[in-house]
Amino acid sequence: MSLRSLLTGGFGLVGLTVALLIGLALGRSAEWRLRESILAEFAGAAGRIAELLDQGLYERRRDMVFLASLGLMRDPSAPLAARRQVLRDMQAAWPDYAILMLISTEGQVLATGSGLLEGVDVSRRAYFRQGREGPFVGDVHDARLMSPLLGRPADDPARFIDLAAPVHGPDGRLIGVVAGHLYSEWAMEVQRNVLTPLSGEHPGIHALITDESGRVVIGPPEARRRGLGEVEPEAPSRLLSARADAWLSLDGSRLIGVAPTQGHRDFLGLGWRVVVMRDAALPLSPVTALRHDALLWALLAAVGAALLGWLLSALITAPLRALSRAARRLRDDPATPLPAGGMIHEADALSEALRDLLASLRRREQELTESQARLSAVLEQMPVGVMLAQMPEGPIIFQNARATAILQRELTSIQDLQRYGAIGGLHEDGSSYEAEDYPLARAVRLGESVVRETMYYRHADGRLLTLEMSAAPVRAGSGRDMLAACTFDDVTEARAASERQRLLAAEVDHRAKNVLAVVQATLRLTQAENTDAFVRAVEGRVAAMARAQTRLADANWNGADLRALVEGEVKPFLLTRLGDGVPAFSVELVGPRVMLTPEATQPMSMVIHELAANAARYGALSVAGGALSLCWEVDEAAGLLRLRWSESNGPAVPGPPARRGFGARLITATLRDQLTGAVRWQWHASGLVCELQAPLRRVAVLAQVA
Repeated sequence: MSLRSLLTGGFGLVGLTVALLIGLALGRSAEWRLRESILAEFAGAAGRIAELLDQGLYERRRDMVFLASLGLMRDPSAPLAARRQVLRDMQAAWPDYAILMLISTEGQVLATGSGLLEGVDVSRRAYFRQGREGPFVGDVHDARLMSPLLGRPADDPARFIDLAAPVHGPDGRLIGVVAGHLYSEWAMEVQRNVLTPLSGEHPGIHALITDESGRVVIGPPEARRRGLGEVEPEAPSRLLSARADAWLSLDGSRLIGVAPTQGHRDFLGLGWRVVVMRDAALPLSPVTALRHDALLWALLAAVGAALLGWLLSALITAPLRALSRAARRLRDDPATPLPAGGMIHEADALSEALRDLLASLRRREQELTESQARLSAVLEQMPVGVMLAQMPEGPIIFQNARATAILQRELTSIQDLQRYGAIGGLHEDGSSYEAEDYPLARAVRLGESVVRETMYYRHADGRLLTLEMSAAPVRAGSGRDMLAACTFDDVTEARAASERQRLLAAEVDHRAKNVLAVVQATLRLTQAENTDAFVRAVEGRVAAMARAQTRLADANWNGADLRALVEGEVKPFLLTRLGDGVPAFSVELVGPRVMLTPEATQPMSMVIHELAANAARYGALSVAGGALSLCWEVDEAAGLLRLRWSESNGPAVPGPPARRGFGARLITATLRDQLTGAVRWQWHASGLVCELQAPLRRVAVLAQVA
């Protein structure tokens, strides 16, 4: 492009820009004012809907309180048919309710206004549990069980707001709960009543209600499935009121007014947020027309400015064209004289600069030759492999001694990118690198910088190396990419050592966390009558874990002998029962040699400890003369290890305990969850019998059949 054309275009562009800026500023101002007015309306509508919803839910909650206060409801001796008739009358008077219910204190539906759900157990429902304590209002939910009874399709089930209140007898005692399912269409009717007056001026205006997480809870089914989308402000607008605010959506497609529900009187609300919105394009159409007029005037201004630029450019560019022609001749004849710039000062400066440039070029050539020699010397001494490739074709023009030592081959014979596949690099899965995938190739083709990428390389003798590769383009002072450099080193041994260290640290961390988690669970779940009993119980369980850890450490974490483990857990409860050197108990251990796995040692230790502790407190080890028999066998056919703990001559056992203690729950959970086994309890009159079984593959490293 000539300078004259450039000046002409520049003047035209300036004129166009100025006119556009003025037009856009006017359009922007008009758009802002119109948008602010609409947003204020939307925010007010959202605030009004939120206020009506809060008031409505307050009144609906009072409905439940009123129903619960009726004499027939409070009279425990009133006939159920009479109370059912009250519910029918109330449901006829309150058509917004899908159902009104009277629920017993145990959670069984005694009577309903429609006859539906009578006899159903609702004890797990939130409205029953919380309705026992006081008036309750729940959030919107799908009524998938009642929808078929109400004739609603499965893809658009009825949606309810649950309400409830306690029913107290004349003596103040809780005798039941009244509850109601309020149709969510009630809230949609509130929205329509507020938005209908605005729909004439703002076609397409609609409202949605979201919960605290932003999920649409009241609105069309499609909106509930799709969600609300991006409604955060493009730029925060001023707060329109203490209750409501409004903004333009992030993509500029919607005008949005938002107001949170804040409750009414003693009703705190459900944390809803009312969102009123509509398409932003239609209400702003007058602003769009104003912008089109501004663009037309901008085009006329640009044509006038371009004509003025054409006339002025002839005077300015004449000396520069003469200087440009002389500069082109300099490529063939360095002695070509350069014309003066005439009345243009910049042209004189350019002529002088060109003469200085010719003199400096020869000096630069000499300096470049010397610099290349120094660079080669430095690269040869680097402790990592270095290769250089010329751009854009990619021939490898340099390889230092370290690179040759690592690869055991010379690559400077590669003359283009397509031949890089002959280098022999491998991916982690063993597949070969494609020519364009090498870090050096990516630096040449794409100008990409690659940092510490792992590549595998196999020597001719079959030895596999792990190389750490980096590559980047080398830019000249002008910013143009001239070379691509690649550095790499053999990190095979370093990676192997690091992986060994990581595995060791992970194993230590895993075992420490497991022990800590078991100790924490033991402290949290242990129950006792007093502090001393709690301390003894915790000390015993922690000691059992410690003994298991000691046995594993002594065996280099290869496992633990089952007999030694049993003796170690039972022995502490026997030592305290000796008198005059005569054992107070009879203990029999029978079974083949079984070496437990490291993973099963601690769980099995805890199980035996809990059985022994229970026997010492309540069973055969709690009185002199008690007898304990622990037998185990290896069932190879079933692939199971079976243990039988049998107590006798202890206190009489009346039968299964009324409540399972922590020890019993721990034994059951440990066998089921950690060892994928099972436990069977038998409470004979002579003492407890507990049968345990677990898969051999989970618990045994070595198991011998007796």
